[in-house]
Amino acid sequence: MRILKQGMRGSEVALVQTRLIKWGYKLDPIDGIFGRITLDAVIQFQNTHRLKPDGIVGPVTYNELQKNIVENQIPPTARRGTVAGWIPYWLQNEALAVIQKNADVFTTLSPFWYELTSEGDLIVFPNAEDTTILRFAKNYGMAVIPLIANSYNSQPVSTVLNDPALRQKHIQTIVKTVFRMGYDGIEIDYENLFVTDKEIFVRFLRELKAALGMNKKVVATLMAKTKSLSNTSGATAHDYYGIGQVVDTVRIMTYDYSWITPGPIAPADWVKQVLTYAVTLIPREKLEVGLPTYGYDWETRKTSVSYQVAINTADMYSAQIMEDLQNGPHYTYTDTIGNPHEVWFTNSLNFKTLVDIAQQLNLRGIALWHPGNDDPKIYDVIRNS
Repeated sequence: MRILKQGMRGSEVALVQTRLIKWGYKLDPIDGIFGRITLDAVIQFQNTHRLKPDGIVGPVTYNELQKNIVENQIPPTARRGTVAGWIPYWLQNEALAVIQKNADVFTTLSPFWYELTSEGDLIVFPNAEDTTILRFAKNYGMAVIPLIANSYNSQPVSTVLNDPALRQKHIQTIVKTVFRMGYDGIEIDYENLFVTDKEIFVRFLRELKAALGMNKKVVATLMAKTKSLSNTSGATAHDYYGIGQVVDTVRIMTYDYSWITPGPIAPADWVKQVLTYAVTLIPREKLEVGLPTYGYDWETRKTSVSYQVAINTADMYSAQIMEDLQNGPHYTYTDTIGNPHEVWFTNSLNFKTLVDIAQQLNLRGIALWHPGNDDPKIYDVIRNS
């Protein structure tokens, strides 16, 4: 086969486009023209597969494209994946108690401790910078990588990142906090971005990584999506490819599928769609999948419930729990004043289905939102995976 590059045409280009589609890249139609869209897909494929990202399809890239694939999966390796636990500051004691009981499982703790301000500073949440957690993690060899949030507010992120002085102030504030507290890195969870800030967000992460240095990790937490939505602000505005190139770890939150109306928290087919798309843009060895441990009780509006509350409520109202390995357990009941409820939650059975997907795709690992009042058998699933 001849070497193919941008500007060329013919059946060999069409064959490459066909293989790229089978690997999950979106090329429509297959026209045999090596244009910009095909070039971008080739470069993304080369980056994901640790090849020279020159956009040229020579023997090495072509042979990699020809490898036997089934739904974008590769055999899981023997290594054990990473397991991160997000720790909400408002449930810190409950989360820590579960982590302490399962210390053999966790590799990273990510406490929800900070929030960005429009001035580039950090709000420190109650219970933050808890030395008990820091000492515990150190004793058990766990990394501590706290999270900075933006409370779904686009404007402070936009204000800070688009002002070079504020952006550098914010970066230096983070760096000083990481080194002052002895953290192993920092997690950036800036959600609901303006689409116009997509590129500056990648630049911010690149500059933050450079300022922290090689020994401190930068983790980016992203909302789930199953396709490119390049002109859309909000939950899906993040640039998966760009972010995956500059940070150490990417966590994709594959939960809250059902939001307004009752339904599954993390249906397996959707989680698989999200991750199959993600691995076309983000190196697998950097990708951790965020998995739920909780549920929702929907009445006129939804209320977040833990596994234990979901079980207790079912017992209280003699509700029959319907087991569903793909979508999660669920049941209905009518409360004491006659209001109908529908409950969907997470237990170890459907959790295993989600862990299996992560393993089939050979991802870096998983992250749990969140330890605490969850199904204790979840941790046996992780141990046995």
